[in-house]
Amino acid sequence: MILCRREQEPGKEMRKKLFSVIALVLCALMLASFLACGTGKNEPTSVSSPETRSSATVGSETGVEIERITLEVQRQEVDIIRERETGSERLVYFQISCPEGVGIERPVLTYTDEGRTLTRELGNVGDMTGPVYDTVWISASAESVSATVSDENGEVFWQGYLEIVPADRNCTVPRSHVYSLDEIPAASLHGVNYYPRRTPWTAWTSQDPDVWDSEFQEISQLYANVVRTFAELWDADMYPGWCPKPEYLETVSKLFGAADRYGMKVLFCLHSHLPSEDRGCNLRYVRGIMEPFVEDGRVFAWDLINEVDAKGLLEEDYIGSFCQEFNLKMSQIDPNHPNTIGFAYMLEKAEPAGLAFDGSQQFWQYHWYRTFSANTITKLGYRYFHDRPFIIGECGDTSLEGASDADRSDTGEDWQASVYECIVPAMLGAAQKGYDIKGVLIWTAFDYPTMANQLPAGQGEYGVIREDGSLKPAGEILAEAYAGLRQTNPAPWER
Repeated sequence: MILCRREQEPGKEMRKKLFSVIALVLCALMLASFLACGTGKNEPTSVSSPETRSSATVGSETGVEIERITLEVQRQEVDIIRERETGSERLVYFQISCPEGVGIERPVLTYTDEGRTLTRELGNVGDMTGPVYDTVWISASAESVSATVSDENGEVFWQGYLEIVPADRNCTVPRSHVYSLDEIPAASLHGVNYYPRRTPWTAWTSQDPDVWDSEFQEISQLYANVVRTFAELWDADMYPGWCPKPEYLETVSKLFGAADRYGMKVLFCLHSHLPSEDRGCNLRYVRGIMEPFVEDGRVFAWDLINEVDAKGLLEEDYIGSFCQEFNLKMSQIDPNHPNTIGFAYMLEKAEPAGLAFDGSQQFWQYHWYRTFSANTITKLGYRYFHDRPFIIGECGDTSLEGASDADRSDTGEDWQASVYECIVPAMLGAAQKGYDIKGVLIWTAFDYPTMANQLPAGQGEYGVIREDGSLKPAGEILAEAYAGLRQTNPAPWER
């Protein structure tokens, strides 16, 4: 033993140096770990830009890294903040990317926010050719939340922290009373369909929001209390991956505000275009538009899709499936507001297409471009509306002289006025016969001079307000009738 000790004595200094090197290495590793973890959270392994916080590779609580997908929080130019009874919430955007061959059917985001464990269905991310965008609502004051992405069977694909980088400015969606169908008396809704006069069908990309105030002021001459308008997301940059951007939602909120300032609630139609063939895209789109406004009383109701029956689209498999699912899903996304689908004249196609109106907040919507009478609406009510509230969502006629029509040869402002003389009396007559007709909305407030050469003859002249702001004879008839309804059949927000 002594010999052995003596033989090792010359290495004593070497051992001391080795121990010092090991200690320095351990200290360096501990310092690196501390800097990476911060307050105990796993920071992103990479940051692709100042606007993106990446959590591409993260560690689970057991220390096992989960790298099957990449999830990156996307910093926005404006944050959408919605006011709710439980407090303010921020809309957080994130991007999911999958390696080739990896996909998730019906993925679920599970996250913890202010001590609550919450789940959120995400759009499918299977068979992707590029990244998918999605959203989640978290408390407006939260700086980060722990989260997990798994499939419907619980298999985990990502786990980490969503680190929130607030935008430089906010758009706050106010909270106010939302009127249920039960609170709205029969024949109390009297309104118009609306596109901006100079920029119809492109309102969200080329419309100056300040114009809405002046145009709604013109519409207020008619004593309207509801305005129906359309999402019109024709510019793909406004909804990458079918996920509406916050700048678009801010613009929608400005429109709702302009209508509210003139005493009008909004019936907002989500699709005048075709839905996607991908269910995940449709979920992101429909939910993306509706969710910011679920407690916003400026909205009267949601309209899923316009005249899907007249276009022969219900016979298309994917559109029929879309209507079946999302007709009911609207009530799940937003249980507060009423919702509907706009039918042109073929309501008999609804039942074969599986459009069961099961939600208590759902109502029928019918578009009628023929001569009005109480008997006509009564027949429609007897056939279709006996079990459900309904509105006439579009009606009216052109004022263009000589416009072609299969049913008549006399046209012009006098003809248009004769059509409008019948509309409100017919609605009141049907209500007196016991049908729960909530109201009527004419097509449309304005003519569209910039579209005159792009629309079928006469369709650019359905307005009742001239370009100089004066009322056509039909507008004068409508204003007198709507003013009377405000006295005898006011909507609850007019009292």
